[in-house]
Amino acid sequence: MIIKRVGLGNSKEAYIENRISAGVNIIYSNDNNKGKTIIIQSISYALGASDTFPSGIDVSNYYVYLECEIDGDNLEIIRRKKNVMVIFKKELYLFDTVSEFTYFFDDKIAKLPRYIKDGRERLAGFLLFYEMSIIPQDKRNPSNIINKAGTNKEDFLQMLSSIMGCSYSSETNIEDVEKNIKNVNYKISNVSKKINFAKKNSQLYENLSTSFDRKSYDESNRIISKFENEISEYKRKRTTEKNRIIKLNNLLSELRSISRKIDEGYFICSECGSLEVQYKKGNIVFETSNPDVRSSILGAIEKQIEIKESIITEYNNEIDKIIKKKMQTINSIPSDVNDYFLHLDEIKNLSVNIENLDKLNRELDDLKKERTILLNSENSSKEEYKKMLNSIVRKMNELQQKIEKNSEIIYKEIFAKQNSIFSGSTENEYYFCRCVALASIINHDLPIIIDAFRDGELSTTKENNMIDIYKTMNRQVILTATLKDEEFVNKDKYENVSDINAINYESVLTYKLLNESYVNDFKNIINKFGIVLEQS
Repeated sequence: MIIKRVGLGNSKEAYIENRISAGVNIIYSNDNNKGKTIIIQSISYALGASDTFPSGIDVSNYYVYLECEIDGDNLEIIRRKKNVMVIFKKELYLFDTVSEFTYFFDDKIAKLPRYIKDGRERLAGFLLFYEMSIIPQDKRNPSNIINKAGTNKEDFLQMLSSIMGCSYSSETNIEDVEKNIKNVNYKISNVSKKINFAKKNSQLYENLSTSFDRKSYDESNRIISKFENEISEYKRKRTTEKNRIIKLNNLLSELRSISRKIDEGYFICSECGSLEVQYKKGNIVFETSNPDVRSSILGAIEKQIEIKESIITEYNNEIDKIIKKKMQTINSIPSDVNDYFLHLDEIKNLSVNIENLDKLNRELDDLKKERTILLNSENSSKEEYKKMLNSIVRKMNELQQKIEKNSEIIYKEIFAKQNSIFSGSTENEYYFCRCVALASIINHDLPIIIDAFRDGELSTTKENNMIDIYKTMNRQVILTATLKDEEFVNKDKYENVSDINAINYESVLTYKLLNESYVNDFKNIINKFGIVLEQS
């Protein structure tokens, strides 16, 4: 693919950039807001690789135009919101969505890669496809792809493996898939039961007694719930008293044991020779050396146990009474009414449950396909995938050493780790290495397009090394750069570099890339598509 011309406009203002060459292009100025990013985003937008535009430009008010060449055939694209119009091989095509244009592109222009997602083969959309070569200035994340929109880096890696003809080695564990299958089967069983009940009992409500409505049912359930709470409270109290009896019986046993030991001899204090012996249980101290006191304590504890046993008996009686009242309330509810209200949601939401069952069955099918893929994935194919990844990462590290000799940056994977931080120029170095490595190893025919390729205080040495590498690639490269004032003094930073097409935007007024002078030329382009520019 070779980008030849790009523009955007309406009946009042427009801009057309037709100076782009098939080699290395650098669009530059010594100030921001000159429109360089608008050009990059216009290319991306027309290709379907992005839906965003720089702030200050409401793209819905403009037609975006792109002319490019693919395998010797000329392709012209007009995009306005979701609508895409294409002239290819002198034929006009109209599409209501970018998705429609994607399938046309795959069928008539150039085959797009396929990849496996959720157990099914998917066509790589433009957002994912152009991730290999188009790097915008904003919303970049080295740990994931830039334009997600329902996809992620796993999909990107799957797409690369498909292009290279090797089997993607997913990190998904077969045991995890089996567990998910089991969970989905359980959900299917539950939903199926609800559907079966609803179908069998759809006429249930018509047979209900008119004297027992939802209000009565709710009141009965409230009373039943109240009884259950009271039963739970009495059971809690009963358990507490039983535990106290156990502790008191243990105390009796220990005190009687002490009594036997005293009868067989005497305890005396080794320091003062006193015969008084005390027994401490928790925070209570008992006098045990005096037989009368000891006997009184034992009697008091036995009486306390008797009282607690009486309390437990009372609690049991109360529990029995409440259970009887609860059962009377339950029996007062007709069985058909009880069934109806217990399963009211299933009856009311029959269509929703049927839809949920359909989704669950599709999810189960996808999981089974994923399981089959994992089981059938050959080790040799996985090894080919690993070799592909290693070759890309190895190339990235070679490029890093070329732009900075003895660089301490070492790439271990195509994407950075989630917690890795790229500061300053290292982010642009990463995207340079990734784009060039993919172009070299994958050998796609897309142009490399990077907005603000030298941001982050990229040194002049690194920048020059990058440009030299770009020039050796024999493919189209489109870059944008904002120069420092001292770099712009002679206005020849890029003009005097051989094999570089320098496109100077310094003459563009800030925020005024679009203007009236291009409107007529833009109208001529639009007219080829049979479009009449509305007066805005």
